[in-house]
Amino acid sequence: MNRFVAAAFLGGLGLGLIVGLFWPQGGPPAEQPVTEVPALSAHGSPVVPAKPQIPAPEPEMTSEQCKNTLALLRAAYDDAVDEDKQDEELIKFLGDLVEKAGASSPDGTQMEFPEGLSDTFRAEQFNAHLDELKKQCPKQFPDSATADCAEFPCVIRLTADESSGSWNSKECPQFNDIFGGGTSIYGHGHKGTNGENLHTMQIFPVPNDQQTRDFMKEYEGNLRKRQDVRFNEFLSNTAEERYGSQCDANDREACEALANALKRDEDRRLPALQKACDLGSGSSCNNLAWSRCHDQGICDEQALAAARKATESKPEDGKGAWDTLAYTLCQMGKIAESNAAYRSSCEAGYQKNCGKTCEPKR
Repeated sequence: MNRFVAAAFLGGLGLGLIVGLFWPQGGPPAEQPVTEVPALSAHGSPVVPAKPQIPAPEPEMTSEQCKNTLALLRAAYDDAVDEDKQDEELIKFLGDLVEKAGASSPDGTQMEFPEGLSDTFRAEQFNAHLDELKKQCPKQFPDSATADCAEFPCVIRLTADESSGSWNSKECPQFNDIFGGGTSIYGHGHKGTNGENLHTMQIFPVPNDQQTRDFMKEYEGNLRKRQDVRFNEFLSNTAEERYGSQCDANDREACEALANALKRDEDRRLPALQKACDLGSGSSCNNLAWSRCHDQGICDEQALAAARKATESKPEDGKGAWDTLAYTLCQMGKIAESNAAYRSSCEAGYQKNCGKTCEPKR
């Protein structure tokens, strides 16, 4: 029964029952008349209010009739309660879908360890296995490798300075013996200082039991988001530890390396770009202006100053610096200057800007 129909039904029956019980001989005693001033309509005529339709009570209600009426009231109440429960179940169902898809927040929802998961993939044994792998496969798992089991799944994190940054579980048979061979890897490589290439990796040994696989499939959207969020945090923290103090000490190359490593963390990347730009890095000035104006839509004097400095510093991609300057000027409404910058970009060898003119997006 619909809850609104149930409410009306409850109201009618309840009133009839109460009237029948207390005034069995024809209803309540007559009230004294009250003189009221009638309301007037827009045309000046009195407005006569409609009389409420009250069900006529039974003159007398037998015990059997009372029981039947109470049974109907109970059924209507139970039906309304069931409908409320259905609403709660629907809300919970939709909430679970949002969580499983990773849409509950920008960072998703931290993952609990599923029931039935082997101890091999839980914190205590996972850390013990990593210590064992460091001894048996030091090339694949150096001493700097760490385990993160703050949430499901446990992952192995490591950095490498080799130019390739490759990692292959087949080169360490013991890894497959312990974890079963299924592996998911997040990786990022960037140019460091002194010509080195720094590679940061997050390795996730995938459980192979069907129950855990089903759980991972059900939470696939959220799991992917959490893996990405966790890796980006690791990458940012690693870069800060490696280059942060050197950048603070006005090492331009370290500031450039820090900015290169923080490409997925704009809040921490832009200050590093600004510092490198201030120290004379034309490419950093170019990247700062482009990130600020194009990516974030903040086309202000700070972005313009960085774009101008990029062209003056003659970065490796000089034609790109002129393109950034032209774009920034255009978005700030400086049409003539923007067109001149596009011509300079063309002359620098940026063919796609030859003949291009300013067309502001805002």
